[in-house]
Amino acid sequence: MAKEFYEEIKRSRLPASIPWVGVRDNEAFPKIRAWMREFTAGLTTIEEGYTKYNTKGKPFALRDTAGRSQVIVPKEMVRWLVGQPNGVFSQRLVLKTKFAIKYFSPPPPKVIPQAVIQVVRHDLTRNLGRLQPLIYDILHCHFDNILGMEENEWKEVDLALVIEPAFAGVFHRVLLGEVLCQQTKSLKSFKQFSLALGLAALGIGQFLPFFMAPPIGYLSSWLVAFCRRRALARLTPVAQERLDNIKRAKMDPTFGYEAQMDIIQWLAVATRGEATATEVSDAVLSLGLAAIHPTTQSGTLAFLDLLSCPPELGHWSAIHDEAASVFLSKEDWENAESLQKLSKTDSAVRESMRLNPQFSRGFMQEVLNKDGVDLPNGLHVPQRAWLGVSIMGVHTDERYYPDPHTYDPFRFSRAREELALKGKTDSTDNVVVDDQIKKLNGTYLATTEDRFASFGLGEHSCPGRWFASKMMKLALAYIAFHYEIQQVTSRQPSMVIGDVVVARQHVNIK
Repeated sequence: MAKEFYEEIKRSRLPASIPWVGVRDNEAFPKIRAWMREFTAGLTTIEEGYTKYNTKGKPFALRDTAGRSQVIVPKEMVRWLVGQPNGVFSQRLVLKTKFAIKYFSPPPPKVIPQAVIQVVRHDLTRNLGRLQPLIYDILHCHFDNILGMEENEWKEVDLALVIEPAFAGVFHRVLLGEVLCQQTKSLKSFKQFSLALGLAALGIGQFLPFFMAPPIGYLSSWLVAFCRRRALARLTPVAQERLDNIKRAKMDPTFGYEAQMDIIQWLAVATRGEATATEVSDAVLSLGLAAIHPTTQSGTLAFLDLLSCPPELGHWSAIHDEAASVFLSKEDWENAESLQKLSKTDSAVRESMRLNPQFSRGFMQEVLNKDGVDLPNGLHVPQRAWLGVSIMGVHTDERYYPDPHTYDPFRFSRAREELALKGKTDSTDNVVVDDQIKKLNGTYLATTEDRFASFGLGEHSCPGRWFASKMMKLALAYIAFHYEIQQVTSRQPSMVIGDVVVARQHVNIK
């Protein structure tokens, strides 16, 4: 606890020129009371700071629900923040503290983080075309089973129970392989670990006061450790078999075995024999936690946003018509090139993620330099300070998005379609149009930019965003193509716990 107090004292020693938001100067213990108000403030404080300071190019400071000081820099500093060389900032230290990882997860060997990035960014992305038939098969079997195939019968279902099991089924197949994903006990142990670690990370890392996190974190770590052991008991033998086969194939050229197309296999190869089967399995467990819930939440909210639109606007019909024009046969559903034609579907999901980011602030980095660091505007922040960006503020800034608080599903595709039409009809302006089209190519779902931070940016961008994008678009297109769904007339707002935006996804649809 003493260490946490010391680090927070260093973190909060900011220059007077960086204003604090949420602090009332006319009350006793203003910063402490401002911190207490954060438990019920939701997005109010950070929105106030963004409007008052960030829109004018200035940073501001606030405390999160755990009482930790954070400096929120304007959007103009995003590329500077994420573009610094190694040794200036550390995102890993922030994540270890903000999600209490240091209490629940043993530090991996050096080869594991590098291997995970390589596997997700290269092996998984490179095999997306080969994986699409498998993804389609899992999704359509689940959707048809839950939603039914009766043409003249309305059925009421919980949207979360439609999307979550389908997406989880895809992730389990890609993560665990063909055998483990069909074993009920293996899936149960995997889900229990993800639930235990997710709740512990959210509760202890985001909700508890920073000085209470160490004792409670270590005391509660036994439950996460228990769930981890049960999951590892299922995964480790499979990982060991893969490692043994790889080693034997290197020693014996005549030994033939069929390499599986899943994360366990790719990690076993990428670690080059420098990690044990347990360490490989542990990495698979962590990937599952990082991937399944965020993608499920984003996918569910994309459906909700579309279904909440008045039917007379024709948004759901437009998604259906686009899917009908692209998917003329089963082969089209299994063809990766088909998804590239879903411009409206791509735009609808991106627009939903713009309004529903997973985190209220992002790009959070801890200053490593002993002497601190100077911001681009000349202000100095000390070592240990946390720097980040208001994602929600940038996403709803009218300077970047007209009518920013309105869900406009075709906001991005409309601009591309208008420019493409202009290029066909106005041959005298082709150079300008081509340049504008290139700029708009950065507005597709899986592309990243400093004004759309749902997938991060630069080195810190989500390496699995292409896979997640494919699955969300395929699911939305399939359901819109095959099912008529009534408008959702009421839905509950999202909750904000610390930096995390938690959506209420249980809404009945018919």
